[in-house]
Amino acid sequence: MRKRTIIAVNGFLLMGSILSSHANYHSIQEAFEGYSRERIKRARHFESDKKNPFALDMEKASLSQIRTIKRNVLNTRNNEFSTIRCTDSLLKATIANDLKVTHVEGLEGGFVSGKIYRIEAQSEVNDLGTSQHFFLKYLRQRPILVDLDRCLREEKNLVDLINNPRIKEMQQYINIVLPEVIATYKGKNEKNKTFMLLPGAPGESLSDIVQTNDVDRINEAFSALGSSLAKMHIRHRFFEGGDPTTMNDFMKTRVPSHTDFHGKNVFYCPKTKKISFIDVETMANSFDSDNKPNSPISYDLLYMLLMSAKTFGSFMPKNDWDPFKKFLDAYTSEYKPHERTGILNYLESSFRQAKKIAFTDIFKHFLWKKTMSSQDAEGMKELTQHIRDLKSQQLSDFGYQPLNFMSKKKISSQDVKVNRHIRYIESQQLSALRHQPLKNKGSSYSKYTKNRIKEYYANIRYYEGRVEKF
Repeated sequence: MRKRTIIAVNGFLLMGSILSSHANYHSIQEAFEGYSRERIKRARHFESDKKNPFALDMEKASLSQIRTIKRNVLNTRNNEFSTIRCTDSLLKATIANDLKVTHVEGLEGGFVSGKIYRIEAQSEVNDLGTSQHFFLKYLRQRPILVDLDRCLREEKNLVDLINNPRIKEMQQYINIVLPEVIATYKGKNEKNKTFMLLPGAPGESLSDIVQTNDVDRINEAFSALGSSLAKMHIRHRFFEGGDPTTMNDFMKTRVPSHTDFHGKNVFYCPKTKKISFIDVETMANSFDSDNKPNSPISYDLLYMLLMSAKTFGSFMPKNDWDPFKKFLDAYTSEYKPHERTGILNYLESSFRQAKKIAFTDIFKHFLWKKTMSSQDAEGMKELTQHIRDLKSQQLSDFGYQPLNFMSKKKISSQDVKVNRHIRYIESQQLSALRHQPLKNKGSSYSKYTKNRIKEYYANIRYYEGRVEKF
């Protein structure tokens, strides 16, 4: 396994951490709003501190290599790593000495990133002809719609992730693509140029896989994502009080999140069955100053649903949101049996509250709050019903049969076999009963219906403290 190197060409800046706090919220919407406030606080704290102390933790290449790299890049027309010659010297010094660059292609950047170069290279020792690809990404000196500090914060966030010991452990579940090199050098105009060199993610993005319209292949990728994400969440969650079991427990649980989780930033490799995350600098926002995760569990999932129309087009609604259902099947199946009802209840509540949740993006002069579209709302309804089906299936697996409210039979101890969450499950049936029009009584309850409701709650209260967890 190769070491990640940071080369000093006229000084490379690596940066530290920032504070955050854990709080207990009473609803999923409150948890999302609290997480957004922490992200904004983090950004403003950084932007208000113009003299950030940068931690200098670097491994240097040889002086001759540095001189060669600097000479080659300054001899290009735009003083960037845009040619085969200069990128070849960079990769040989930082990645592997036997790599030979065969192609360099320029790509357009975004709000924060300037020019991006896609680099293809082959090993001069290995004759198998297998190529590797890398991306060399420059940070804008004059960003679009965002402050220059946001560019610096991207560099800082990535260095935080490189130095975060949790990330190394998380790599066994998901390949988190981090820079091999972060560097700053002066061009001929004496202006600083900051770039980062990243390895390419193996496989294809979920967006590209969805565009193939190969249903089996798409479902395989989403199932792999659900399983991998659940394993990462379970292993690296933060919850005070042992294993979370109830919906309230999962509402207080915090996990690492990508935070910019959409189909173009998630890759799947069918050969290795491995999921990769790219553009991960926002993941640093999901850790506090002690490297404890601080993101709500459903943050990434709801964000991917929000971005569904943009990254997956109309495929999801045309196919009854089946890939997301496969994701949920794989995700929930990784939880222990005594945790599964709690996580299902939590996810259902997340979907029901999703329309009220806004995702905040921070720009120079304003905050952009993104909310669910009508297509997203239809997806929420579809997935909410799927979660209910999963809960019914789980109850059936444990021998529980749903109660018939319109029968005069009382609830017996044999009926209540599953767990203390029975009240929540049955309340769904009660809610459906309340909305059924009563032909003889109009909108009011009949005396019989009122007595059945009272009887239901009396029995639930009686048995609730006597049912053990399965």
